[in-house]
This record gives sequence, C-alpha cells and structure tokens, in this order.
Amino acid sequence: MSTEKKYNEKEIAAIFKQAAEDFEVAQQNVSSGEGLTLSEIEEIAKEVGITPEFISRAAAKVDARHSPSGEKKLVGLPIEVKRVVTVPGGFGDSDWDRLVVDLHDTFGVIGSTKEDGRVRTWTSENMHVRLEPAGSDYRLRIEKTNSIAAISMVMGGIFVFMSLMFMAILMTKGRFMTQMDDTLIGFILAAIGLGAGGFSARRLPGWHKTESERMDDIIARTLGSDEQKEHVDASMIHEEERIPIDDLGYDTDPVSARQKGRQKAK
Repeated sequence: MSTEKKYNEKEIAAIFKQAAEDFEVAQQNVSSGEGLTLSEIEEIAKEVGITPEFISRAAAKVDARHSPSGEKKLVGLPIEVKRVVTVPGGFGDSDWDRLVVDLHDTFGVIGSTKEDGRVRTWTSENMHVRLEPAGSDYRLRIEKTNSIAAISMVMGGIFVFMSLMFMAILMTKGRFMTQMDDTLIGFILAAIGLGAGGFSARRLPGWHKTESERMDDIIARTLGSDEQKEHVDASMIHEEERIPIDDLGYDTDPVSARQKGRQKAK
C-alpha cells in the first residue's frame, strides 16, 4: 500500500493556484528582458524531471535556428539551409573526425577536407562546412544548397518566357489559335516550364525542413554529451568498410586518410 500523501480537493486547488502564480512570476521575469542563463534553465528543468542533456541539446538547436543565417531564396522559396553556431572551448582532431563521420552518416555523401592553420573545411558537391576560431571558442558554419531545384526553377522560368514570346509573335501575325501546330508548340513550352519549375518549387519547403532538422541534430550532437560523442566514435570503427575506394585506388574517406597518415608518421 502506498504511503505517499494524498491531497483533498481544496488542497489540490490551492496547489494548482500557487503553481500558476509562480509560473506567472517566472514568465514576467523572462519577459522583462532579464532572461535566464542556460544553467538557470537547467536547474528549473531538473525540478520537473528534465535532464540537463536535453536542455543543452534544445538550446543548441534554438541558437542555431535563430542565428543570422541569411539563407538564399529564389522567388521567395528557400534554396539554401545555413546554420552558424559557436562551439565553446577547444575542438581537437578527434572532435573534427567525429563531425566528419557524422556528416557522412547524416547526409550520405563523401566530402573532401582541408586545413588552413586552425581553419578546417569539409566540402561536398552541394555542402560546405567551415570550422574557424572565434576567440577562445570556435564558430561552426554549415551550408547546403539545393542547386538542382534552383536550376530547374530557372530553366522552367526560361521555358515559360519562351512560350509567352512565341505566342506573342503568333498573335501579331494572326496565327494564334488559327495555326494549331504552331500554337501547340507554345503550349508545350509553357507546360514544360511550369512542370519543371512547379515540381521543384513544391518540394523546396519540405526539403528545407528536413535539411534544417538534420543540421540541428548534427549541431546538437557536436555540442552534446560525452555519451553522444562515444556513439559517433563507435560508428568510426566501421567507417573504412562503408566508404568505397574510388576507381583510381585512392582512399576518398578523409577520416581514414587522416588515421593512416598518423600511423605512417609513427
């Protein structure tokens, strides 16, 4: 039999009333511009059973989401996803290797790495990742562009423009809708343009949402706990098996290349 104390109806009402009043005071403190530090938010979360790990991950996602990204748009639709976030403290070789593996696993692409002093970059066909020093910390930039959708929309616009010009010429010559073969060509050009551009435009919002979530997850893991980093380390064990060798016989995986270089140096 449970020995936990039970409250009657009046006491329950009083508890909810007091909780509501405390919550209102907390809201006023936050809205007054004072705000709360991450440590203070974690302390509050502990009281309701939320571990600091989840708070830090959520804070990282919010910071990345609200960073001044300046994402590129085409006719009002996003064709780029960009995140800029500060990584506190140091960022060594093992941290960089974990990030590269995470990029491989998350986006399913193989990129090339480059180091210029303390600046490191990872680049694939449509992605660019840059890690640069920012005082005693580091700044991580992740950018991905949907170049295929952008090209399709531009080409679609060109086809629509061509169809309009072609139909305008037919109208000036009095052949629009009277010469059906010529008129049909104009409609076909318009259909191709609207189809190609419209299909890409329709998919862009969903693409942007998916890629944003992937980037936010990578940032959360990069800033996350040691357990999360160990999980990524475990995937590095089989990374060399999963990454193919190119036709010329060169290892295209920068992580395994770095590891082999260190072994040769020893």
